[in-house]
Amino acid sequence: MKCGTHHIQNVSTNIKKMKLRKYVRILLTVLVLVSCTRPINYVIETDFNQLMPDTINGETEKESQKKTQEFYTLLLSNTIDKTIPDIEIFTVDGKKLNLRDVLNTETIIISSDNHCGWGLESLTNDLPNAMKNLQNEIPDINIICLFKRLKSDIENPVAFNKTLNELKFIYESVYVIDENQAYKINLFPNPIRLYVNDNKVVTHIGIGTSLTENRLLDEIRENTGANK
Repeated sequence: MKCGTHHIQNVSTNIKKMKLRKYVRILLTVLVLVSCTRPINYVIETDFNQLMPDTINGETEKESQKKTQEFYTLLLSNTIDKTIPDIEIFTVDGKKLNLRDVLNTETIIISSDNHCGWGLESLTNDLPNAMKNLQNEIPDINIICLFKRLKSDIENPVAFNKTLNELKFIYESVYVIDENQAYKINLFPNPIRLYVNDNKVVTHIGIGTSLTENRLLDEIRENTGANK
């Protein structure tokens, strides 16, 4: 009896050891998978309400300038080296798409709404002319125009649609983006240019219009394949 009992105990012990080794292998496998999977660092939406003036306590011009500087510093930090998330955009004929699905290569995204003269000038003249001058240096760059649609454009679409129709003949890839989606990737200033690599990561931001053509050309060269 003692021999049989001892044998049963040995079998039981071996089974426990086998189960333990199996659990250890599973645990190690899980740890390896977790260590190899990095969380995606998406663009963080910046609250542009921070730019609103303090109408209760009032603020000096210096305080307003400081607030603006802090906002744009935060905007850059929340966007550069961050990945473009899922964002709804629309083709000219109204088909809904995901912005990520059209970012398959190195891309410059340019955006403005229809209510900023400087933004429209950049959309219709500055960037197209710059890219024409650089076509031999960076022939394969993808250009996407995201035309921001505000609430007022939905209520009164005539002027918006007129400009959109013009943009169709300037860009091969032009899409409509509603303002709530635009702000998710910090397309707040007019105009704004996002330089995005083939991993859908924002590598640089250009804000505002360039006072000279050479300045814009240099920005593009420094932040695209022309500088490789």
